[in-house]
Amino acid sequence: VMQRCVDDFGGHAIECLASMLECCGRFLFLVPATHAKLVPILEAVTRLKAARHLEGTAATVLEAALLQVRPPERVTVRVKERPPMHHYIRHLFAGDLSDEAGEHVIRQLRKLPWSRDASLERCVLKCVLKVARDRYNGIDLACNVLAGLRAYRDSLVLRVVDAVIESIWCALEDDDERRHQRTIADVKFFGELFNFVLVDTPLVFQVLYALLCHGHRITPEVLRGK
Repeated sequence: VMQRCVDDFGGHAIECLASMLECCGRFLFLVPATHAKLVPILEAVTRLKAARHLEGTAATVLEAALLQVRPPERVTVRVKERPPMHHYIRHLFAGDLSDEAGEHVIRQLRKLPWSRDASLERCVLKCVLKVARDRYNGIDLACNVLAGLRAYRDSLVLRVVDAVIESIWCALEDDDERRHQRTIADVKFFGELFNFVLVDTPLVFQVLYALLCHGHRITPEVLRGK
């Protein structure tokens, strides 16, 4: 019957062919006994559909039927494998971190085996930056966590400050409008780091001077208004 519809390709035959393919085409395609007979029919239908200018409805119905029989291959999403400790750190920042649970997160982070696994500091660094950039209230929470860890992991605070300054500088060099929102978040994050006494005043003035002077030179005469 399908072969007759292919031979009389057009009008009512297309509707019948599409209906049969939607109802039993997938089953016939998967059964070994009928697979070899159905494949030439599908190839012929595909060639005829491409060669003839079908109406919009007929082309849509036939395309849906072909996809029902032989759906496109799914792209396998590869899930990044992480150590269990990294999953726990991500859970602390993504699930537990809040205004009320800030001290709990800090205590749990202090208990991590920092000395035995150097990758933990890098993982915490990524989580801190992600929280500060993705959540509206994440900047204060991230700074609070860093302030609680500074006495124990001063190197982590230094790496966060370096990452924020580097991101600001890259944004100035690149000047991509798609990064403007992120740059504003980084500058606000840097300001909150100063409020939490995690950066000193000279560094703040250096960053401010870079923001004001990037791309042009400010002479003393300009500053005096002359």
